[in-house]
Amino acid sequence: MSFGSEEVLTFGNTQNRLYKDIVTNLQIDRILFANAEMMLPMFSFYIYKVDKKIFKNTRGKSGKYTFIWKYVTPYKRFMLVMFWLMRELKITQGRQIKDRLRGLLHTFIFHPKQTWA
Repeated sequence: MSFGSEEVLTFGNTQNRLYKDIVTNLQIDRILFANAEMMLPMFSFYIYKVDKKIFKNTRGKSGKYTFIWKYVTPYKRFMLVMFWLMRELKITQGRQIKDRLRGLLHTFIFHPKQTWA
């Protein structure tokens, strides 16, 4: 019988024999950042309602809405993705915030193309 601190390899994880903590090789932050980098936008799309006076005096030539493409600078792209995910967190199904967050993270990790972002 050995009481040393040998480590056992189980399913790609290492487990110390002295205590039950499992040190996993899976690093979730790499997966999260890789999925977030897939969604980084170069342009953002906005819809503005045209002012009433402009719409009224152009005899129908201007339209009610203006569609604008805006360039997103590289240092703002990651924060824009996080903003989109926070908005999606509000509409995700679940009674409590932890249920919504768990569902959003599951979708974001395993099915990133199904998110609104």
